[in-house]
Amino acid sequence: MATETEVHAPPAWRRYFTYLVVALMPVSANIERLLGQKKPFYASPLDVLLPLLALILGVELLLKKPTIKHAWPPLPTLLWGGLAALSMLWIDQFPGAGTLQPALKDVAGVLLFGVVGVWAFTNVMESPAEARRLVLILGASFSVCLLLALKHYVGPVGIPFDPEKPLQDLGGTTNMRLAGWYDFRAVFGAHVALLVPAAAVLAVWDRDTAVRAGAALFGIVALCVTLAGGGFVAACAGVVAVAAACMAVRKWGAATAILAVLLVVVLAAVPKLPRKNAEVLWRSLTLYADNPDEKKLPTARLRRYQAAMDLLHAPSDPRKPDGTRYWLRGVGIGRYQKHINAYYQNPYVKPGGRTDDEAAFDMEADERFTFGFLETTAVELGLPGLLIVLFVFGGWTLTGYGAFTAFALARPQDEGAQLRAMLALAAFAAGTGALVVSIFASPMIPGVKGSFAFFMALAYVAGGWAQNSRVTQPFPD
Repeated sequence: MATETEVHAPPAWRRYFTYLVVALMPVSANIERLLGQKKPFYASPLDVLLPLLALILGVELLLKKPTIKHAWPPLPTLLWGGLAALSMLWIDQFPGAGTLQPALKDVAGVLLFGVVGVWAFTNVMESPAEARRLVLILGASFSVCLLLALKHYVGPVGIPFDPEKPLQDLGGTTNMRLAGWYDFRAVFGAHVALLVPAAAVLAVWDRDTAVRAGAALFGIVALCVTLAGGGFVAACAGVVAVAAACMAVRKWGAATAILAVLLVVVLAAVPKLPRKNAEVLWRSLTLYADNPDEKKLPTARLRRYQAAMDLLHAPSDPRKPDGTRYWLRGVGIGRYQKHINAYYQNPYVKPGGRTDDEAAFDMEADERFTFGFLETTAVELGLPGLLIVLFVFGGWTLTGYGAFTAFALARPQDEGAQLRAMLALAAFAAGTGALVVSIFASPMIPGVKGSFAFFMALAYVAGGWAQNSRVTQPFPD
C-alpha cells in the first residue's frame, strides 16, 4: 500500500472530467414531457457521467495503474448492494407480471450510487488538496441552486399547484416548491442536510479566509430558505455533531462559534422570516395536524407509518398466517408502494390525493420525496436490510470521525494534518446529516445521491490517510 506521501497524479483530462462530474452532480430535473410520459421521470447528468467515470477507473484498475488506491468498494456498501440484488428473488411473481424491469432499475440505482459510485470517488481524491478542491466545486455548484432558492424565497408566494390545471399561472413559488432548481422542497432539504454540516466545518477549519466566510454564509442562507422540516432538522443535527467533535479535540473556540451562530439562526432569525419558517417547518414534520373542522387528525406521514408497521407484522404468505413475517426479509427492492397500499386501515386511511396536489399535502396526499430512506429500506429489505444500511452509515461516520481525531490530535500539528482533519470532519458531518434526514426523506434520490456517494467516499479516503499516517509517522498515545 502506498503511503500518504506518495501521490500519483492522473492525466489532466481525467482530472478535469472528474471536476465536471462533481460540478454537475447536484443537477436534476423532471423530463417526463421530453419522454412523452405521464408520470415523473427525474434524470441527472450524473446518471451518464458517473458510469463513464467508473468505466475509466475500471480500465485503470485492469491496467494496474498506480492512480487506483482502492481496488474494492467499502464492505458495508457491498453488503447493501448484495442484499438489494438478492431481494429480487422474493418479489411476488418475479420475474413475471412486469416485476423484472422495475426491480433491475432499483438494484442498478443501489449498485451505481451506493457501491460503484463510492468506489469511484475514493479513487479520484489522490491527495488532500484534490479532495478539498472537489468539495469546493460541489459547494460552488450547489450555491447556484441556493441562490435560485433565495430568489424564490423573497419573491411572491404562489398558489398551490392543481394537477387538474397544469398550465395555470401560480403567481409565484409556494412553500412546497421552494427548492432552487428542484421541483420539491424535500429534495432541496435532503441536499442541505449533507452540505450545511460540511459547510460548518469549512467555516471554522479552512485556511482561506474567503472560503471560511463563503461557507458560513452558505450555511446561514441555506438554513433560512429551507422549508423542508426533515432537511432542516438533519442539517442542524449535523452542525451540532461538528461542534461536539470540535469539543472532543479541545477546539473550544470553533465549537463555541458554531453553536452560537446556529442558535442565532434557529432561535432568532428563523422565527422572524417572512414565510413563517418555524410554522411551515413544524407542519412538515408533525404527525397530527388540524383539519378545516379544527380537529387533530393523523397526517399522511403518520398513516403511512402505521401501514408500514402493519405490513412488516403481516405474514409474507397470506396462506400461512403463522409463517414468516415481512420484517424478516421485506417485500423486495422497489416494491414499497405496491405493497403498502394494501395495509391502510381506519383510522389511518390511505391519503386520496395525488403527490403533486399541493393543496392536499400533509393531510390527503403524501408530499413527494418525503418517504424516509430508513422506512422504505425496512419495508423492502426487512430487518437485515435496515441493519446493513445502518452499518453503511456507521462505517461512514465512524471512519470519518476516527480519521478526524487522529489528525486533529496529531503532533506536530502542521498544515497537512489540519487539512486532513478538516476533510475527515466534513465527511463525518455530511454522514450525520444524511443519517438523520433518512428518517424524513431519502439521500438516495436524484440530485442528492451523488453527494451521498461522494462524502461517504471522502470518509474512507480520510480513513486511509489516517491508517497510513500511523504507519509512517506514529501518533502519540
